[in-house]
Amino acid sequence: MKKIIEKIKKFWNSKPVLFFVSFFTFVALVLSLVDCFSEETAHGILALLLIIPVAPYVIKKAKQLSSSDKPYIYRLKQERKELGARKEKLSNFILSEVFSNLSDEDQQLLKNQLTAMKEYYDILIERLK
Repeated sequence: MKKIIEKIKKFWNSKPVLFFVSFFTFVALVLSLVDCFSEETAHGILALLLIIPVAPYVIKKAKQLSSSDKPYIYRLKQERKELGARKEKLSNFILSEVFSNLSDEDQQLLKNQLTAMKEYYDILIERLK
């Protein structure tokens, strides 16, 4: 049990508030579950309850690590995803009636912007290869 608590403390040393809330939940549940379940079952349930509050944080970190050992690769992928969405929105806007009501100068600027976004997107793809 001490080993489990030490691992949890190490894992959550950057999130002390979450640790203490989870720790007090842990203590309360240990006291209430010891009589209801075997010790192993109670430990399993409590371990799950301790993981739930930080699951989104752990999942995000796991995705970052699984994408590559290099953290900038994750950021590049995020940037490519966001740029792709903005590029698609601008493309759709250029096809809309609102776009046709803009001045010729504004229309040309937006087309130039889309061209630059496409070039930037292609560069991000090359960097990720």
